[in-house]
Amino acid sequence: MKKLILIFVLIFAFNCANTQFYKKQEDDKFRFYSSIDLRNSSIQNQWVEYYGIKVGLGNKRFRFGAAYHYMYRGMFSVLTNEQFFTAPTLGNYQTKQHDFSIFTELIIHETPRWELLLPLHLGIGKMNLDATKAVYIAPLEPGNQLDYFVKEEWVETAVVGLKANYRIFKWAGLTGGFGYVFAFSGDQMIQSSFSVPYYSFGLKIFFGEFGKLSKSKEYRDKYLWDPIFVKNYE
Repeated sequence: MKKLILIFVLIFAFNCANTQFYKKQEDDKFRFYSSIDLRNSSIQNQWVEYYGIKVGLGNKRFRFGAAYHYMYRGMFSVLTNEQFFTAPTLGNYQTKQHDFSIFTELIIHETPRWELLLPLHLGIGKMNLDATKAVYIAPLEPGNQLDYFVKEEWVETAVVGLKANYRIFKWAGLTGGFGYVFAFSGDQMIQSSFSVPYYSFGLKIFFGEFGKLSKSKEYRDKYLWDPIFVKNYE
């Protein structure tokens, strides 16, 4: 199923790319690119948020660079005893994941309002599973065994998806997307649990516009607060 999802995304992307990516743009100069990148997934029936930032170079056809994502969440069940004189309790151990990746974003369609992207990430990072900091849930049932540990695993990731940005103003708008995270680890529980679909949505700041807004008064007057900026688009 995972391979079918990957094949479908790639076929769709390359078909769409024929309309924009291979078309010669008026301005192909590479410029600095940065973006906040948030992802949401459901892992072990719990909602998980990844907070990330991307930095690199890009033009009107594609972007590339490096990214960092971080996740911190209490998940999975664990039996632990935090104090010597208290009864063991059933809780969720704290899971931390740091993921460093290289990325490319193929811009498969762009208008003054809309931007449709194919983001691809290849990453690696360390995952920390800490049962010594379990969040209290319930007392330990009679006959259960104590499971008390700290564990670290290196996890490789491959992320594919589709993403759309919509400009309300030239410098701000909305964003949303979906895709799939492929996790690879020597621990089969981690690999199967963290290979999941993801989605994203929220506000979008187009940081590349701030340089133009700060340098040109004419540009500010034309685009800063005008939601119908398309009529003036150059």
